[in-house]
Amino acid sequence: MKIRLGVIAIITMLLLVGCTERTTRFYVATDGNDGNVGSVEQPFATLERARGAVRQLLASKADGDVEVIIRSGDYFLSRTLILGLEDSAQKGQTITYKAYPGEGVVVTSGRKINGWKKLRVDKQKIADAAKGNLWVANVPSVRSGDWYFRTLYDGQDRLPRARGPVFKSTEIIPESFLAHRYRPDLRDDVHFPVGAIRNWDNLSDIELLKGERNFRNIVSVDERSQIAKLGVLETYATGNRPEKTKNKGYHIENAIEYLDEPGEWVLNSKEGKLYYWPEDGTVGNNIQAPVLDELIRVEGKNVDSIEGDIPVRGIVFDGLTFALGKRVVWLADDKAIQHGWGLFDKNNALLRFRGAEDCAVRNCTIRSTGANGIRLDLYCNGIEIAGNHIYDIGECGIFMGGYGPGLKDVNKNNTVFNNEIHGCARVINGKGILIWQSGHNVVKNNLIYDIRSHAVTISGVRPRYFGIYDGYKWKTEYEDFKGMRDLMENMRTIRWDEVGEPSTYQEIWRFSHSRGNVIEDNEMHDCMTTPGDGNVVYLSGGGKGNIVRRNLIYRFYAWAIRTDDDQDGTVMRDNIIFGKAFKLKHTYNKIENNILIDGGDNSLVIMTNSPTCSIAKNIFLNTSYLHSKNVFAPTYTDKSSKAVIDNNIFHFQDAAKGKQFFDDMRKRGHEKNGVYGDPMFKDLKNGYVDLEQGSPAMEAGFEPFDVSRIGLIEKPAFERLRKQGFAEAVNSDEFTLNDPTK
Repeated sequence: MKIRLGVIAIITMLLLVGCTERTTRFYVATDGNDGNVGSVEQPFATLERARGAVRQLLASKADGDVEVIIRSGDYFLSRTLILGLEDSAQKGQTITYKAYPGEGVVVTSGRKINGWKKLRVDKQKIADAAKGNLWVANVPSVRSGDWYFRTLYDGQDRLPRARGPVFKSTEIIPESFLAHRYRPDLRDDVHFPVGAIRNWDNLSDIELLKGERNFRNIVSVDERSQIAKLGVLETYATGNRPEKTKNKGYHIENAIEYLDEPGEWVLNSKEGKLYYWPEDGTVGNNIQAPVLDELIRVEGKNVDSIEGDIPVRGIVFDGLTFALGKRVVWLADDKAIQHGWGLFDKNNALLRFRGAEDCAVRNCTIRSTGANGIRLDLYCNGIEIAGNHIYDIGECGIFMGGYGPGLKDVNKNNTVFNNEIHGCARVINGKGILIWQSGHNVVKNNLIYDIRSHAVTISGVRPRYFGIYDGYKWKTEYEDFKGMRDLMENMRTIRWDEVGEPSTYQEIWRFSHSRGNVIEDNEMHDCMTTPGDGNVVYLSGGGKGNIVRRNLIYRFYAWAIRTDDDQDGTVMRDNIIFGKAFKLKHTYNKIENNILIDGGDNSLVIMTNSPTCSIAKNIFLNTSYLHSKNVFAPTYTDKSSKAVIDNNIFHFQDAAKGKQFFDDMRKRGHEKNGVYGDPMFKDLKNGYVDLEQGSPAMEAGFEPFDVSRIGLIEKPAFERLRKQGFAEAVNSDEFTLNDPTK
């Protein structure tokens, strides 16, 4: 009898909420009621209630697609909305959460902070400039420990937290800097100048920021000895090498004496007070801070064994805005990251998939968060991220992270297509797109710009994680490295039961799953905007078979594309690059058929001199290459060998310099079939890279390719840039587009 009544209830619900053909629709509205049936006339009020209705429908084994249609407004989440196996679509079915056509829907964890009062009693520790300008709000839930936040927003605008002046460590570390980054005793504390760090009453609120994007909490301060103990080990040695630039210095954040400029704020959890200096002198009514680490998580059954995962399937998000999530925080009890390698164990995102298959995020806006935008964790197969606008992101716009080095390879076959991604790494170290232990993904037709760090990173395994060292490169650091295997065995990231005892470079490649990725037809500019060791597209230890093809890259710091340590078998072809083009390491990498313009004297830097690397059929315009003195062996290749450089075409505005360079190349045994001469672009200054008939580049073997498909589908890069004025658009202050053909 109960079963019969349940079936009748389901049928009644379907009739009320709307069921056309094979699609059932539930509606949600800010003025709805969770006691309603979920129809367009009687909508639910919350996403949680809609999820419950979908679960009930799925439990009845009803077939056909399901849509949760959300009306305009802001939907505040106080708890992460988890879509688990009971919310999974059946075979051939989709469950879509979408905005009502033409209406704006914002899913957020932003909580408004009210009750602001002008600070009437200026305390002595407040900066002179701030006296009389500060406002304060009581936040009791912060004082009680029920809430804490490290980012603050005025509407959509992230407000800067108070930051002190830069200072350098007073400790001078021994040689070699790179090797000592693996020694815990050199990474657990900071020696500071007098007064740079204090033993604040609210020390747990204070953070130490290295450079621009690397935070650490401080657990104790001895002002007498001038040593601050860190809660989590630094990645590199904390000491200083005055002759080097690796240590970029430290700042203190969130100390009230450094609140000395309009727009800044400080949170004191001991007092339960938020201090703020509004730029226009008064506090608006839209100051808000995030409550949640994650807004929505799609999570199946994830198991540690190689087989047995059960993913959630068929979940689609369409046309929604996701905003305001917390920043990642690493604390002293996070054992997985104590050795500086568990970066991917603890993280968060506005929208997170963790054990999912055949799901999608389409036409959504992902913005204003302290951590990641979208994250694909562990088992993620066939996830589509398409047509989204992703911006103002604290860390990575999109992160794909599979299981650590081992035999389990289940994060793959995902697509990132036609997204506009910008303003990433705004708070901590991040990328536009980060692919780690994830393979056979396609990153295509995206516009990626205004990124403090890399636009795209592909990474995975390095031999030294397993105690396999390049005896030439690390010859002076071997003693320091000998103990690294012991450190690594305490990490959960490496699946030691599966990897065994690899002893050679070749053995570890089967544990690196960032293989077979395709990065193509993307427009990337104004990346690596913060000077440092980085590149627009960066590959390191990512496995073989990666392809970087037909991308337009311009206005950036450092190099456009880099195959770094332990990156093999990468093909880089048909790219158009304005500026320093390639930094090449390791073996079996190919740089072919690219157009490289205005890169200066070291547009191409060859670090490995490997005979298995090929640099061929490229057009070098006003640029040349450099053999670095850093030649590595035996892990890389024999140090006396050279890369194969042939069939390229070179042309310089300074003809004498260019011919001298080309002659020198031939004396070194390169470019037997290369050409020095005008490549004869149709109209480079106006963005036409087609070659005229009779171009000597054809003689060298260059193969013309179609650039019209590069960039966003609705805003092709070359078409848009030509309208803007191509030469001006692609050039930075550092480089000038010189077209010797005109």
